[in-house]
Amino acid sequence: IPDLSGSMNYSTIVWWGVYNKEAAEAEIDMRLYSREGLFQEEKSEVIPANGSLGYSPSESPFHGNTDGGWVLIEGTEGTKLEGYISWMKDHYEKGESLLALNRLGNRFFVPHIACNSLWKTGVTVINASGRENLVSFTLVKGGESQAAQITFPPFEKRVIDIQELFPALDPEFLSFSALLIEAREKVTGFYVYETPFSLACYPLMSEEDVANDLVVTHVASNGYWWTGVGIFNPGDDPVLLSILPYDGQKRAIADEVREITLSGKEKKVFCVGRFFDPSRVEDISFLKVRVDAGPGVAGLFMYGDRSYNVLSGANMHAVGEN
Repeated sequence: IPDLSGSMNYSTIVWWGVYNKEAAEAEIDMRLYSREGLFQEEKSEVIPANGSLGYSPSESPFHGNTDGGWVLIEGTEGTKLEGYISWMKDHYEKGESLLALNRLGNRFFVPHIACNSLWKTGVTVINASGRENLVSFTLVKGGESQAAQITFPPFEKRVIDIQELFPALDPEFLSFSALLIEAREKVTGFYVYETPFSLACYPLMSEEDVANDLVVTHVASNGYWWTGVGIFNPGDDPVLLSILPYDGQKRAIADEVREITLSGKEKKVFCVGRFFDPSRVEDISFLKVRVDAGPGVAGLFMYGDRSYNVLSGANMHAVGEN
């Protein structure tokens, strides 16, 4: 669970929980760490079969100060757990949810950086190791790159504004970039797109998210809602891909198929309402991204309203041919 709030923090409120997917009781250990990585407290719980435990700042399993901290949850071997976290920020003006982070690794990426007068991009990285951890952050734009390094103390959580991490770079370079994260020890984390009015959170992506067939499960594009899509080639070789729109009856809209080529470490970002024929956009129910030549790609999608008061989205998932 990558974030918590304290009972006296009125600007950010965090709810979180853990779900047991097994048909038997599950024993879990929960270890609380401060943002600085200091061990605070450990708590053991039993989750009923197919049951869940839910917490809030006023109903916390921990007795100490939880504000800004994070929780490492471990079950017995073979136990299948899921979790969630929900935020309300800026005195209930912004809200978002995220599934608990269940992937540790040494290499992650953020497929799109948004940076201008309206948008900013942040990443939260947690050193899941009990050792000091050197983490490299590399902005890539095709063959161009810019790098920065941060040394994390054991179990530290760091909230990073990308523009502050690279203060000398022009916002235009940032907005045409993706971000690679490489760590000496295991890390986990998530990334955030934020406007003054809302935010959208996504788990950091890894090679497990790279595929030859991806799906945007729903397209909302009318006078009020828009759908944004970002596709990133994390490899070094070029990729030829097709973007295939489908209607509500699962029929391909063949005359609206778009083909694009991505060089190594290059991305393509578009709004569905501008990428396809505007007169056909409302017929589009979902999209498939198919790699026709080259290695796989990864991507994300986002939904928003015309005033940017509501944002949400998800990383794309791989799908079969059918």
